[in-house]
Amino acid sequence: MYCIQKKMPKAEFEGVTICVLDNYQGEENEVIILSLVRSNQNEGIGFLNKENRICVALSRAKKGLYIIGNIDTLTKKSKHWQVISNKLKSKNGIGKGLFLYCQNHPEKQEIQAISPLDFLKAPDGGCGILCEFRLDCGHACRFRCHNFDRDHTEYKFMKNCPKTCPNEHQCRRRCHEPNPCECSVKIEKQLPCGHINLVKCYMEPSEHKCYTEVERLLKCGHTSLMPCHTKVDSFKCKEKVIDTRSKCSHEYERECHESKRVFEDKIKCLIKTEKTFKTCKHKIIVGCQTDFDKIKCKESVTKKFNCGHTVEVDCYLAKNVTCKEKCTKVCDKLHVCNGICHYPTPCNCSEIIERVISGCQHVQKMSCSEDLNTFECLEIVHKTLPTCGHINKVECYKNPKHIYCSFDTKKKMPNCQHEQILPCSTDPVLDHVRCMSDVDVYLKTCGHSLSVKCWESKEEREESALQCNVAVPYTYPSCNHTTNIPCSMKQVIDKIDTAEKAMNTNDIPLCCHHICSHPNQSTGISDESQKMMSAEEQEDFPTLTKIDKKPEGNLKFYCPKKDNPTIATTKQQTRKKRR
Repeated sequence: MYCIQKKMPKAEFEGVTICVLDNYQGEENEVIILSLVRSNQNEGIGFLNKENRICVALSRAKKGLYIIGNIDTLTKKSKHWQVISNKLKSKNGIGKGLFLYCQNHPEKQEIQAISPLDFLKAPDGGCGILCEFRLDCGHACRFRCHNFDRDHTEYKFMKNCPKTCPNEHQCRRRCHEPNPCECSVKIEKQLPCGHINLVKCYMEPSEHKCYTEVERLLKCGHTSLMPCHTKVDSFKCKEKVIDTRSKCSHEYERECHESKRVFEDKIKCLIKTEKTFKTCKHKIIVGCQTDFDKIKCKESVTKKFNCGHTVEVDCYLAKNVTCKEKCTKVCDKLHVCNGICHYPTPCNCSEIIERVISGCQHVQKMSCSEDLNTFECLEIVHKTLPTCGHINKVECYKNPKHIYCSFDTKKKMPNCQHEQILPCSTDPVLDHVRCMSDVDVYLKTCGHSLSVKCWESKEEREESALQCNVAVPYTYPSCNHTTNIPCSMKQVIDKIDTAEKAMNTNDIPLCCHHICSHPNQSTGISDESQKMMSAEEQEDFPTLTKIDKKPEGNLKFYCPKKDNPTIATTKQQTRKKRR
């Protein structure tokens, strides 16, 4: 559909609409050409078999309906089209082509368009007879019979005009009716001013402008050549005049018609004059009306610095310029300073030399300009500290009174009287040192001994805060399994057993982080899975459920459900092995 629309320019096919059937419901037109687009060997007609579609397709035309399609394909699959075909055949309404009739000559024989080439027999929408319509100019239309522009209002005859002017000049234009010829041949005519000019043949002398140059006196007193038709009042005098500027009194040249005030404001005086700068008194040649405040003095001057160096720069830069020469001064060790001039700051010689420090007589590498009185000697020496008498290795410049003694000594802790090896300058009280000696604490609740650091003993903490991690055997009442658990956990179980509500011992974690449960108890698997297991499998299947929380103490207890038993190891045993 879109390909057909591209081939139909709006200017030539105005009023012709192309639309699919589904979008044409409720619409109608005088004449409709219906294309059914169904012709195949499979005899498939698609939606053309639907009664409502057929109704819409055949009921949109007011005066004329032309259907293009394969009637044999439609009638084989549809009873509706069989009825339509029979009615058309009875009225001789089915044929192989479309009959075309000339609207200008309806008596002529029609053209039966079966193929696209048949439309070439009517190239302009009519028959092949010459139009021969007589135009207003007397010429006849040269087109063949055409259906467009029947009144020939837009038709233009392309032959030359046969008319001649009163002076017997042949018209050079193509047929231009109803407009006059207007002969363009130029002939000599005398104008009202008396001059003879070349004028177009059709023009009256009074309508032509005289271009003969004449000399006339202007209002300004000057005479000038101008075309005869030009008015003196509107003519601009081009005579050059000499005038004097009101600001600088310099003379300048302008055209006579130009205003003096406008000319002086528009064009500045460019006569070269000598002017003097106020600050440096240098002179410069510039244009008369040049803005002197924006000009910088570029006179080359020599500036001498306090250091003795000189430099040549532009005058306007002399005030802020600094010395960029090399210093080149020589120190008492005959080293030449290669830095940028730094006057009046003294030279800091950076040459590295070995010098003897007067106080300690050590030889140190330092820059040449270094002050020996303030230099800190970095030589490592042995010094005896006055506070403790220990000898320490320190830098030479350091005062022994202010040195932190790092000599290791035995000191007693104030609270427990244990000896600890600490730096000499460390005060156990002021520095809050913790005693790291191992001590055995007797736990009254279970009778076991617990090896802890001195600061962790009951002198520092409550006994209730210490948990006994010694492995003790425990038998589960629900399954009669025996395993090792931390002593502190057994104490918790004993307390709960004496309480009113007994604890569910199935929730006690083993050393492997599993929960031991008997098959008769909660197994952690579904009832359907237990039914599918045999009696032997259920007897040998005590479920081990993984838990997230690990028992404290990093203990490993023997689990009877595993093949490889592990030996329980407590904190105390681990510390003894390290010792």
